[in-house]
Amino acid sequence: MPQEGLRLARNPLTRSVWMLLGHACVAIGTIGAYVPGLPTVSFYVLAAAFYARGSEKFYNWLLHHPVFGGYIRDYRAGMGMPFRSKVYTIAMMWIAVTYAVYALTRLGDPGYGQASVLLAGIVGAWFVGLRIPTQHTDREANMRWLLRVFGVTCAALYVVVAWLGTGPLQLLAAAGAAAAVGLSARA
Repeated sequence: MPQEGLRLARNPLTRSVWMLLGHACVAIGTIGAYVPGLPTVSFYVLAAAFYARGSEKFYNWLLHHPVFGGYIRDYRAGMGMPFRSKVYTIAMMWIAVTYAVYALTRLGDPGYGQASVLLAGIVGAWFVGLRIPTQHTDREANMRWLLRVFGVTCAALYVVVAWLGTGPLQLLAAAGAAAAVGLSARA
């Protein structure tokens, strides 16, 4: 009985190529678990698609993995991502974008690199936030959690601006940081 989503290639060489691509995606996804800004589950989902054409053994291993198998099964079933995972993904993406823009600015980029990184961040946030379906759970608890995360993120951003800026920019950043901490404390 064929398994749902499994479409193995007939040619052994083609199957080997699909397996090799799946192994590469698993390796990159595993590295992404430790490197901020590099996605993890996205590469595992891609690996599952490659394994579905290359190896039933690795496909089943990936889909039944105790840590990330549930995320892959949910995504392939069209259920999308949990709300908190989406917020975490977008937050980590913007931390990486902010660091990249800062590094490019320090290196003396005239603005093309920063604009490219910002555009990639906007497209990534749009895709994760609006194109990938959201698994709905307790909406009120999610909103309280999002408010806390947003407040802490804003406070951290304002601290960075205060560190980089001078004069009135530092005063604005200090006021923003205080407001953000108060916002997260209320949630």
